Amino acid sequence: MRDYALDLIIVGVYFTVIIGIGLRASRGQKTMESYALGDRSMPWWAVLASILASEISAGTFLGTPGEGFAKRNFVYAQLVIGTILARLLVAAIFIKPFYKYSVVSIYEFLEICFGKLTRRMASFVFLLTRSLASGSRIFVAAILLVLAWQLVHPEFAKMTPDERFGQELMIYAVSVILITGLTALYTTLGGIKAVVWTDLIQVSLMFGAAIYVFFWLLGKTGGWAPFVAEIKEPVFFDYGIIEGQSFWGNVKNILTQEYTIWAALIGSIFTTLATHGTDQDMVQRMLTSKDAKRGQRAVIVSGLVDLPVVVGFLAIGILIYRYYQINPDGAPTNDVFAWFMLHDLSPG
Repeated sequence: MRDYALDLIIVGVYFTVIIGIGLRASRGQKTMESYALGDRSMPWWAVLASILASEISAGTFLGTPGEGFAKRNFVYAQLVIGTILARLLVAAIFIKPFYKYSVVSIYEFLEICFGKLTRRMASFVFLLTRSLASGSRIFVAAILLVLAWQLVHPEFAKMTPDERFGQELMIYAVSVILITGLTALYTTLGGIKAVVWTDLIQVSLMFGAAIYVFFWLLGKTGGWAPFVAEIKEPVFFDYGIIEGQSFWGNVKNILTQEYTIWAALIGSIFTTLATHGTDQDMVQRMLTSKDAKRGQRAVIVSGLVDLPVVVGFLAIGILIYRYYQINPDGAPTNDVFAWFMLHDLSPG
């Protein structure tokens, strides 16, 4: 059985470091401007990292390789095209007015423009939707702990379905409470400065882990040539149009496919305009920059970085597929990246 001691030590050190950063960042914060916006003194590259860390949640980290595993191409990455175009619009239209009125939140800006009722309704919607979104992200992270528990306790497989459900529910509940509590601790104490600097650590760890896993898998599956041969058509662009079908037939094809260039140019643009232009979770990070120009730079570059990041995670999924073609005995049925990390990746 795999020894998880090194994994647990790393997780323990990680939480110790980020909680320490939260405590340190709490010093000298006496005003709302300091607590909520870090005195608008954060470097743009740290804001960039914070935006990326907020976007690349556990859902992205664990879920995107699953798309590559299932489809064995990069059509999912088309959606990033829409997010890049939307960020250009956010930088051009949204950010300057936020700095012009020196607001602490997007909702303060809405009150200036449309009154208190709009501010209160928008704040309510944000709190509700952010709670749901954050809850789902924490739940995805807890999947790893449930899978690890099952792996460490072989007797789990011998339980009845009701017993397994009860134990899984308990593990999920404890995991969610623990992760939420630790996160709330350092963010509440340290304010936005703690959020930005710990996000920088998180995104560095995620990128470092993804790069390591990619080259580890590449070495285990025969190198670049077999990887490229595994990629299916369409490689990247999918217009959803089938030659020979009628106009309405192709309209149906486009509307019933998950990832097409039309989804990127329509759905992804409007979604990103909402998340990066009117969502406090993102806007607050941008407002910590010294001026509008640096905030604009952070949001635009974050979009450009998204493309290689998503392509990289999809490539990991394709390599995991090939890995289990070579080693079929350990193939997972779902949660492919989480399963792979717990069962086959080197400890640490």
